[in-house]
Amino acid sequence: DLDLQVEKGVLTVSGSKRESTSEEGVTFLHQGIAQRAFKLSFRLDDHIEIKGANLNNGLLSIDLQRVVPEEAKAKRIPINGDRQAALNN
Repeated sequence: DLDLQVEKGVLTVSGSKRESTSEEGVTFLHQGIAQRAFKLSFRLDDHIEIKGANLNNGLLSIDLQRVVPEEAKAKRIPINGDRQAALNN
């Protein structure tokens, strides 16, 4: 089972193995992939939104998008006055 959570700018991905009754009484000689619980946390930058997540062929993809509000974007400010006079001085 996988779980994604976002809280206070921190994305947490956690996973745990489901209890399976089909493996009861089965002895393995070798299991190549570890099957233990995990929890990873990632600090997200400001203005990052999570648009979705997809699990395909065992690979988890998380879609992130930077959404910068208008007040945080750079603005071009026009310069008034006599431009030619300023260049000649």
